[in-house]
Amino acid sequence: MKVILIDAAARTVTEHEIPDSERTLDALYRLIGCELVEVAGELPNGDTIWCDECALLKERTSLTPWCAINGVTQPVCGNLVITGTDHEEGDTIAHTSDIAQLRKRVTFLNEHAVAVWARFQREHPFQPFMIDHEGTRTDIGEPPELHTHKA
Repeated sequence: MKVILIDAAARTVTEHEIPDSERTLDALYRLIGCELVEVAGELPNGDTIWCDECALLKERTSLTPWCAINGVTQPVCGNLVITGTDHEEGDTIAHTSDIAQLRKRVTFLNEHAVAVWARFQREHPFQPFMIDHEGTRTDIGEPPELHTHKA
């Protein structure tokens, strides 16, 4: 099953193949680097975004890596994995996201940039923008659509 890993520390967005022999939950733990996962959101195409449920309980520094999918998630501490979802059966399946389009929407942040993001959200709710790793804000208007890739 193909999934997408957004590695906050390495600042990469890559596709990974989960072998049929590995349980999906174990693969999520391994890729995210955690012991408990939760759903962080859903992409417009129905793909599911997974994160470390306990990330905020772990020791963090000003260099702790965060990431966000602009227009979809608030900043999340640590890595994200994107899978597909069969909503009728409730099964986790291969993602259908266009990885090139997704890369354009991912922002990597540190603790300082997250603090800037939070402060701006309080002052200007519902205004789409991006924050880079140095905390510089850029208004983006409406976020671009995520398109599914052709199999």
